[in-house]
Amino acid sequence: MSRMGKLPIALPKGVSVDIQPGNEVTVKGPRAPWRKFSNEIEISQENGQVVVQRHSDHRTQRAMHGLTRACCTTW
Repeated sequence: MSRMGKLPIALPKGVSVDIQPGNEVTVKGPRAPWRKFSNEIEISQENGQVVVQRHSDHRTQRAMHGLTRACCTTW
């Protein structure tokens, strides 16, 4: 697994995340994006951090894992 992919994403002050079924992520903060991510990737919020995980080491899931985590760091 990617070392960067394992790292949780810390949420800055003033940013809150709402994760709905189907990986619909709504962020409330200064930039306030809304994104729908692939269902192949699991996105969860734990202890004020966003955690992105994949279910297998299949090539497409590895690619989606890095892409999803990169998109989540722009909040």
